[in-house]
Amino acid sequence: MSRRRGTGSIFKQPGCKTWTIKYYRAGKCYREATGLTDYQAARQKLNQKLGKIAEGAFVEPNLERIRIEELMLPFFRYQTVNGCKDVERGQQRWKTHLEPFFAGRLVAQLTTDVLNQYVDHRLAQDASPATINREIAVLRGAFRLGAFSTPPKVHRLPRFPHLDEDNVRKGFVVDEQYARMTAHASELWLRGMLEMAYEYGWRRSELIGLRVRNVDLKGDRVRLDTSKNGEPRLVVMTANVRALLTQCIINKLPEDFVFTRDGRPIGDFRKRWRKLCTAAGLPALLFHDLRRSGVRNMLRSGITEDVAMKISGHKTREIFSRYNITAERDLEEAARKSEARRRLGHDFGHDSQQSVPVTMGSVN
Repeated sequence: MSRRRGTGSIFKQPGCKTWTIKYYRAGKCYREATGLTDYQAARQKLNQKLGKIAEGAFVEPNLERIRIEELMLPFFRYQTVNGCKDVERGQQRWKTHLEPFFAGRLVAQLTTDVLNQYVDHRLAQDASPATINREIAVLRGAFRLGAFSTPPKVHRLPRFPHLDEDNVRKGFVVDEQYARMTAHASELWLRGMLEMAYEYGWRRSELIGLRVRNVDLKGDRVRLDTSKNGEPRLVVMTANVRALLTQCIINKLPEDFVFTRDGRPIGDFRKRWRKLCTAAGLPALLFHDLRRSGVRNMLRSGITEDVAMKISGHKTREIFSRYNITAERDLEEAARKSEARRRLGHDFGHDSQQSVPVTMGSVN
């Protein structure tokens, strides 16, 4: 039962009734027990292995047995140890939607076709493209970690699909609307958070976590130790921000929170926020919409994009551009400026020299 050199071999271990196959890849010898008593079936399995080696699709035997769920625990541990955001939300996505579909599948069997089947499955459940993308991101993160671990648990990364998202919010407020909001914001903490969000485009979590030691009244500076993107941030206080923060930190210690309600740190204030927005005639507004408003205000004040990104904490221009919202009023203002420029140029032409008439037609 010998085979031609380079095509592997099939043999039985002493005292064993089943066949074992032996083959080489990149100089490394592999021996696998087939569990088969039929020689022809064992030969077919060996030929399949040799075919995958020739195609470049070979997966080591130890990797063939790893299941997708075995990648998830190391992935969530990695996220927790490295302080990643939304670890619990990722775990919930796995338990609720990903695990029922992918549990029991082998890592080597995950292909783009299987991932597309999951997308179709979730779309049939009326899940939004954004929701599906976040779920796929959990799976992609686990596979990438497995591929780069030692030894690797993933032989080849499939192409993970990404759906177009058409649910990017574009809410913001203009000065008149903001004035109505501040008129109904009677609490000092709320007024201060509104001002900083509208002025600098800072996130809700960044404002809630602000400490007294971060406020330098003598230097008119506010320093954020850390943020969502992991980088510190520094801004110069405006007169309104300085006045509000001065009141907020009276009689507080350096480690106390700047914004407090009845002496306690600010937590969930959604009920108060809804009441404020309703009173201001903006019932659909989110607090995060003030971040968009802050970015928009900075750019329309002549602040360069680079400086505005440092103030708001945006790291990429792709995301930053979503916050640079153009309103109908902006377009009207642009039209007025364009008309003024054309009128100025027309008047200048008449004042400086005689106009030269131009006749359309052939030129001799």
